[in-house]
Amino acid sequence: MLCVGGDWPVDQVRAGQALQRVLLTATDLGLSASLFSQPIEVVTVRGQLGRMVRRGGLPQMFIRFGYATSAPPGNRRPVAEVIVD
Repeated sequence: MLCVGGDWPVDQVRAGQALQRVLLTATDLGLSASLFSQPIEVVTVRGQLGRMVRRGGLPQMFIRFGYATSAPPGNRRPVAEVIVD
């Protein structure tokens, strides 16, 4: 769970910066991540989760890490069909 000390815009920016660093580090280690924000979108649940965190803070995102198999590439149109001069 990614938490920050407050709920001001500056705290939200810091949470985004921390999330970026965590995801880049996970990628560098060969890990995949799944993000969950639904539980923290309910104000009462978010408050309860914040109290459960021993260091305090307001939850911003749940992150699950693990190793995943590679997915096949998606079907893409040729560039000539997408870019028109």
